[in-house]
Amino acid sequence: MANQSTFVQKQYQFAAHIRNPLANPRPDDVEARRMKIYNELFYNNVEGFIANSFPVLREIHDDEDWHDLVRDYFQHHKAKTPLFPEMPREFLSYLEQNRSGNKNDYPFLLELAHYEWAELALTLSEQEPDYSPIDKVGDLLTGQPELSPLAWPLHYQWPVHLIGPD
Repeated sequence: MANQSTFVQKQYQFAAHIRNPLANPRPDDVEARRMKIYNELFYNNVEGFIANSFPVLREIHDDEDWHDLVRDYFQHHKAKTPLFPEMPREFLSYLEQNRSGNKNDYPFLLELAHYEWAELALTLSEQEPDYSPIDKVGDLLTGQPELSPLAWPLHYQWPVHLIGPD
C-alpha cells in the first residue's frame, strides 16, 4: 500500500474499520460520531439483506449467535460482486469456503442456507422453460419426460424443508 495514493490508502483504512472496527482503527480525520454512523449503516444494510434472504436461518438463531455469524461474514468474506441480488450467493460462498468449526453452528447450517438460497434463486430466475421439444399430444406413459429448468433436483442430508424454530 506504500505506493498507492493517500486517497486509496484512506479508502482501505475506512473499509477495514467498517468490516472490523475492533481490529482496525478508524481513519484519524474521520470524527468518531460520523464513523459510527457509517459502521451502523453498512452493517445494518448487509445484516438486513441477509436476514431477509435467509429467513429460516435467521429465525432459528438467537440474536447474539446471528450477529456473530453476520459479523464474521462481514469481516472475513471478500465479495466478488457488489450487486445486491448476488449477496445471498456471496453469503452462501462464505459458509462453504470460510465458515467451519464454529461450535455454535448447527450441523445443518450450510444445507439450510443452500436450500434457502435455491428458493430465492429460483424465485428471481428469469429463465423460461422451452416448450418446443415437448410433444403436447404425446403419451405420458411412453414418452420422455422433460425437466423444467426451474426444477432443481437437490438432495440434502438434513430435512431442510422442515427446519424451523419449532
